[in-house]
Amino acid sequence: MLGLTMLALFVMCALFAPIITPYDAVEQNIDGLLIPPSWLANGSISHLFGTDALGRDLFTRIIYGCRITLGSAFITVVLAMLVGVSLGTFAGMLRGVRSSIVNHLLDALMAIPTLLIAIIIVAILGTGLVNSMWAITLALIPQFVHHTRSFVRAEMKKEYIVASKLDGASRWQLFAHSI
Repeated sequence: MLGLTMLALFVMCALFAPIITPYDAVEQNIDGLLIPPSWLANGSISHLFGTDALGRDLFTRIIYGCRITLGSAFITVVLAMLVGVSLGTFAGMLRGVRSSIVNHLLDALMAIPTLLIAIIIVAILGTGLVNSMWAITLALIPQFVHHTRSFVRAEMKKEYIVASKLDGASRWQLFAHSI
């Protein structure tokens, strides 16, 4: 519950950053270079976390940085989810040799830790924020595929799916209407 509360706090700070922060994130103040944080003896409460070498308020920059961090994390997870759920649904509806091949490939990918996959992808693509986001997205996809595939395979065994098959529903109709 503490984690959810902290996440909600960060989301609120990111959403209401222009209201919360007293300064502009990129505004430079030559008169206030390297002001220490407010809890130090010569710090100022007007700059809670102090200022950097260009006089920019650090509290403001942290709050605005929270927007970029949460936004990129959200985009990364949603993109991985969309691709993983799509592939997992398709894989869950396969039967026979194709299902066996997908199962073995998925088992091989799931045996490698997610962080190691991300590090390998970053080593191939290079460093940078966008490449790191792609690496994390590609590393998360097998987990979404695995969970979705398991869910679809369990659903395909239920009675209402069997009844739809007996009524003559094709796989596309089962996918579009039942699953």
